[in-house]
Amino acid sequence: MQAKLFGSGVNGLFGANKRPWFGAEIPAGAQHRSLFSTRVMAAFVLLSLLIVGRLFNDVFCYLFLLAGVALFVLLPIHECIEIMVYILPFAPILRLDLESLSFATYLYFGLLLRMIVFDSRFDRVSFTVFAAFGAFALIISGFGQITSVITLVSGMLLLKKIDNYDINAEATVVAFSAGMCLSSVVALFKDSLPLINKLINVAMMKVDEGDYANRFAGVWGNPNYFTVDIIFLLACLVVILLSKKTRPIYLILFGAMTVFGLMSISKSFLISYALLLFLWFVFAVQKGGIANASKFLLFGVILFGIIYIFAFESINLFLVRFAQDESNATLDSVSTGRYSIWVRYINEVVQNPRVFLIGNGLNSWADVGKGSHNTFLEALYYLGIFGIFLFIYGIKKAFEGLRWSAVLFIPVAILLLRMLAIALLTHDNLWIYFMLLKVLSFSLKPESPAARLEESVQRDWFFGRAHGRKMQWD
Repeated sequence: MQAKLFGSGVNGLFGANKRPWFGAEIPAGAQHRSLFSTRVMAAFVLLSLLIVGRLFNDVFCYLFLLAGVALFVLLPIHECIEIMVYILPFAPILRLDLESLSFATYLYFGLLLRMIVFDSRFDRVSFTVFAAFGAFALIISGFGQITSVITLVSGMLLLKKIDNYDINAEATVVAFSAGMCLSSVVALFKDSLPLINKLINVAMMKVDEGDYANRFAGVWGNPNYFTVDIIFLLACLVVILLSKKTRPIYLILFGAMTVFGLMSISKSFLISYALLLFLWFVFAVQKGGIANASKFLLFGVILFGIIYIFAFESINLFLVRFAQDESNATLDSVSTGRYSIWVRYINEVVQNPRVFLIGNGLNSWADVGKGSHNTFLEALYYLGIFGIFLFIYGIKKAFEGLRWSAVLFIPVAILLLRMLAIALLTHDNLWIYFMLLKVLSFSLKPESPAARLEESVQRDWFFGRAHGRKMQWD
């Protein structure tokens, strides 16, 4: 049966009974349930209200933390994951000053602690590998970088422990995307919110001599990190649209994040976005034949209209950037100064055997005085060959259980492309990207009923509550 772009009888943004599109297929007899449970929806409302309060008073930061702790203690882990990714985009404004940790970070580590301590399943080999990498990174980096070391090791632990829970990939991606859109809306009004405006940096671009324009970067204040979140989420949404039933909220989020991404005036975002659309088209036609090409083009026309209405000024600024590149016609201009930085980092690694073998430590800079703007160079400069070996082995252990599907090539390709132009090794959200890849792989290739029956039920001994991937919650 040919897939339809829009099904009849739309039952709300989060409803069911939609027909698949762009080649997506729904197994016969599949049950369409709500995207989020009532508990999660109530948590979204409560935390959103506290975040709104935080815009006007610091006291709401503490109330937010208390509410988050209560939710992360009482709710099952898979629902906590959905809540965690929803609040993650607000992290930069959920703190008291620029030097303090975000209250969202405290909740993240608290949730991870619960997953580690209260789950009796314990892979000693993996944990030994993670500990060995952490010890190495701490020795070469010094105790001043202990926060970054903890972030890396905890990310590996999160990736490993996520196997034990029945995470709803669609709900997790949508929750993260909704958080990105809502936090971006907050950033649009930051100038009238002095309490959080001081927490958000402003990125600028030179338009003409003495003339500068603001580059939108959400609450992150950095267009590169802001757009890497957006483009990866867009890629995850494409995977869902190709593989699962369609809900209108997916299309709304896709359009909104496209506009916010273009408002950043990021050339790397525009390049990766073009690649994303190309891969989407190829996979859609491959799954549904030439008939899907017309559906894709229809969606493209609608998307172009949205971009024209809401991001017309941004398109003009992109043209200014491209015109500047054409007039200069140098690799440094095209790469926004990255080329010369990469050359300096490569030279320092090659010319210094110690750096080549064991690295120079996390968050260190070469004599260029700037970061590498490349995750692969960053890893080599920070960790050296030996450290990269430990890191890759740790990632391999953390990714055990991944069920590869061809469509996952889309977010993987997008992430690898962005890694060429941005340093992500010590970026907290990198591990959330990895987690989304893993849970998406579970949803694309679910376990057989026989495999699920063999899985033992685990209990959270703090409350005696059963959990596990075979458990179903209302």
